[in-house]
Amino acid sequence: MTTLTIVGAGPGLGAAVARRFGTEGFDIALISRRQQRVDVLAADLTAASARWRRFSTAPFPRPRSCTRFSTPPSTTHASKHAVIGLTKSAAKEYGPHGVRINAVCPGTIDTPMVTDMVTTGALDRTRAVAAIPLGRLGRPEEIAAVALWLNSPGASFVNGSVLLVDGGQLA
Repeated sequence: MTTLTIVGAGPGLGAAVARRFGTEGFDIALISRRQQRVDVLAADLTAASARWRRFSTAPFPRPRSCTRFSTPPSTTHASKHAVIGLTKSAAKEYGPHGVRINAVCPGTIDTPMVTDMVTTGALDRTRAVAAIPLGRLGRPEEIAAVALWLNSPGASFVNGSVLLVDGGQLA
């Protein structure tokens, strides 16, 4: 069985993906910049299921040369388009070797990070929900289900795809 490496194994999407894949019998490697997050998630997952085969935990340190800074909306959008381009290019390059590469693009998901954004005023929850045709925020488990499907035999011919999981927000 292949090990699923979850970079950004925090309390939101990373935790949901780890839980879902773990219950399906995948080996899990958890990586985060904060060792405490990895330790807490590993303990929660171990307590929740006896089916875990192996845990690898590792901190993902922030390089000393990196500092936090605010990015303009244009930079954020450009980086997201870069991920889409990289996904498509890598799918063509590695497809002949049997490697499939796809991107999951979640919309606004009800995670601790989004809760923090609402608390600090960086996001207006009512406006965010109003912008989503399904009329609600996504759930982390919904993103995990998409990721699991991409790793299933049912998606064996899916390569180079960008899956929007946003409740129709970008439709």
